[in-house]
Order: sequence, then C-alpha cells, then structure tokens
Amino acid sequence: MLVENNSIEEIITFKEKVFEKYTKMMYKWLGKKVVKFTIDMHKKSRYENIYGIMEQTFLLENQKMNICFEPQYDEKCRCKRFDFYYTIDTFVETSRGKLSYSFTPDGVDIFTPHYEKRHKERIVPKGTIVLGDEEKQITYRRNGKVYELTIYADTISIRRRLHTDVTLYITCLHKDMCTGKNYQELFKRIENKEDDSSINAIIDEQDIYEWK
Repeated sequence: MLVENNSIEEIITFKEKVFEKYTKMMYKWLGKKVVKFTIDMHKKSRYENIYGIMEQTFLLENQKMNICFEPQYDEKCRCKRFDFYYTIDTFVETSRGKLSYSFTPDGVDIFTPHYEKRHKERIVPKGTIVLGDEEKQITYRRNGKVYELTIYADTISIRRRLHTDVTLYITCLHKDMCTGKNYQELFKRIENKEDDSSINAIIDEQDIYEWK
C-alpha cells in the first residue's frame, strides 16, 4: 500500500503490481467492458460530436485505484473501435493535502498537494495555454538539484525526476500571478532563450531560485 514516504523502490514495485492486476482484469471481464464502451462510443460519434470516458475502480493492497478510459479519435473526430487511452490514478492523504499518483506503462507521475493547489489557482482559471504547437522544456540546475521546466507561453510546470520511472511535480507558475522578483527574472530569462537552441539548455549553477 502507498504511504506518504514510500521509497523509490517501493513505488516502482507498487507500479509493477498495478499493471499486473490491470493486465489480469483486461484479459477477463474488464477487457470486454472496454471493448463494448469503444463500440458504443463509435456508434454515437457517427451522428454527433460526442466526448465520453469510462471509469473503473479496483483495490490493490487496500489502496483504491481509478482507471479512466478515453477513446481515440480518427481524422473525422469519430471514436475508434477498440482503440483507447487510459490512466490509472490514486492518492494518499497527508497533513498537507492529497499526494496524487498517476501510473502509466512508462512510469509514475507524483503530484504534490502544493502542485495541485497552485494548478487550481494559477492555471485552471486561465484555461489551457500552449506555446506554439508544442511545449518547450529546459533543465534548471540549482544547488546540485536538477529541475525540469515545461514551458507553455506564460505558464511553467516544474518537476524533478527522482528516478528514470518516477517524476515528482512540484509546482506551476503563471507570469501574471507570480510577480515576485525571482519569478519574473525566471520568466525573463526563458523569454530571452525562446529559440530552438535553448531547448534543454542548462542554466547556471548560481541561478536565481530553488524549489524545496
């Protein structure tokens, strides 16, 4: 079962158990249910612009897990039969709020309570903001810690890679709401590096800010 202070090894082991159980369910009753869902959505989307998801919960070591299935779409914006995306999520209650986990075959994303709070405050009210057609990323190094900054226009998502398979999302910033001197300096430096050569650039060790 997940707790607030799991080690990286424990998180990876839990992820392996998650997908072991998911695979068993898909070979049995859940796979049939998902196929029926995609077929139904395919039929409906032939006649109307429709968006739908299917959710399913299961228990693993007394941890409640939630699977969210979403159909893939073709070039005519119709739901494909048998093709779908899915995520598996759960959370752990802490004294600071919910610590959220998202499991994919590629790894585990962990969202701190602080990240969730700042996302609701700073990003959700502004809507989805994308820089051009794709996001940009830079690496930011401070006091021996390496942060990955994902940049969309006036928005920055900050995370640390704890392991090849485990990423911790720390906070997110918005230029209009994070008006402190250090934040604005960070936005300014990023704006000055918005050419292709700046992607994945490493900022100097003696830089301006560190996220705890």
